[in-house]
Amino acid sequence: MSAWLRQAGKPPLANRMVESALSYGPHVASPQRNDLVVMATRRGQYGHVGLVVEDLGDRIVMISGNWNHRVAEAVVPKRAMTFVRT
Repeated sequence: MSAWLRQAGKPPLANRMVESALSYGPHVASPQRNDLVVMATRRGQYGHVGLVVEDLGDRIVMISGNWNHRVAEAVVPKRAMTFVRT
């Protein structure tokens, strides 16, 4: 995420921890393209960070790394997510 943020002319995340994405900017209810999306794990902890590509209502299209060890897009439900404005 930090590499993308730098390339977009924005400051990078403070570190590689998910918490740095949560504190990057204001949390928003309605995600926009290029907002950070922070996904919660089954245990309720945060565990994955990506970028919003498109809001589909109850789902979003997001792009992130570590989808089978590669960068890829995925359509995922919005539940258990926090959106952070970049």
